[in-house]
Amino acid sequence: MCSVALMVSNDIIEKSVIFPCGHAQKILLMIHRILTQAGITLKKIDVLVFLQGPGSFVGTRIGIGVAQGLSLGFNLPLIGISTLATLAQGAWRRFGVNQVFTAIYACTDKLYFSYYRRKSNGRWLGSNTEMLISIAEINDILFKLKKEGVFVGDGWKNYSMLFSSNSSYIYLDEILYPIARDMIPLALQKWDDGMLCKSDEVRPIYL
Repeated sequence: MCSVALMVSNDIIEKSVIFPCGHAQKILLMIHRILTQAGITLKKIDVLVFLQGPGSFVGTRIGIGVAQGLSLGFNLPLIGISTLATLAQGAWRRFGVNQVFTAIYACTDKLYFSYYRRKSNGRWLGSNTEMLISIAEINDILFKLKKEGVFVGDGWKNYSMLFSSNSSYIYLDEILYPIARDMIPLALQKWDDGMLCKSDEVRPIYL
């Protein structure tokens, strides 16, 4: 998934495309097109938002590298957003769910995992639950949490047996990947909290 979104006032323009490779070559063109559609330039942007991870090493580095380059070139502040939190926000936007188990495929038998809960003020709790776990650990962790919620992210798609054996679990296969539109509400909260960074302060999250 290669995704770009722009918020101007309260309007959001988004372009999201799934293709297997070439993100580094296509992302800048997507940014250019979305700015052209809105009739503005990067000089008018208040802040650049990027996915900080966890996730694919290459994908995370491409997103961060593009954000750092544009930040340096146009002297723009940055806000890093969790990939897992973005998935949770997508689940809420589309289905109104407030408790979300997120998982992204990491490698072989491991997942990037978290459990997010949305408060009435729109803020999510759960950043402290983000971890890298093995498939063997999933049932133990879910048992310890003893929470109801929905499951989103591509990390779950190969584990249908988990949901067929437990009717209280709901897997939303419509939400496999984070998209830029869902980064914006999370970024606005960090903007309000003054959680900005400079290009040389960016650190990826690999757990």
